[in-house]
Amino acid sequence: MDELKDSSVTVIEMGDKILRFAIKDFGESIIEIEDLLQIHTHNIVADMVTWPVILNRIANIKAIIDQHVDQLNLEFSIFESVQYEQVKKQMLEADSKPTETSIKMSITRLPEYKDKKLQIIDAQKQADIVGGLYLAAKSKDKKLEVISGKIKPDDFANEILEEKINGVIITKHKNNFVEN
Repeated sequence: MDELKDSSVTVIEMGDKILRFAIKDFGESIIEIEDLLQIHTHNIVADMVTWPVILNRIANIKAIIDQHVDQLNLEFSIFESVQYEQVKKQMLEADSKPTETSIKMSITRLPEYKDKKLQIIDAQKQADIVGGLYLAAKSKDKKLEVISGKIKPDDFANEILEEKINGVIITKHKNNFVEN
């Protein structure tokens, strides 16, 4: 299981079957987005070979941040519901006639309301940034797909350069097999 130490395991339940996916992260805390999203024309084959892995990682990040936003929204809805009942009860006990507006205004003035709302706003901003990255990554994927149809098999061996592309180190190995 050492290969999983830089990854998280996602469990997918499909009826009576359970799938476990080991999902590795980018391994670096700083990712140069412009470099990642550009098409490496000088080493197009390596770019095409490594890009599906990167696109999958971006999709996984998007799923995680979207889930986080959904969880914050759920927690906020529950908070609002609980606060609504408490404020309404307090107003009734104080012999005041609670209206929908007065209850909502009382909830909105709570410090916890602002804190939770700001958490959602920050998480949504992050989700929007990742969503934009995902759309750009899908755009690159479509362009690479078009280009891949124009490359001949002989180009593979000739075009691969040794370097780091999309966070993956590409190395060439000589064919030591004897051809008949």
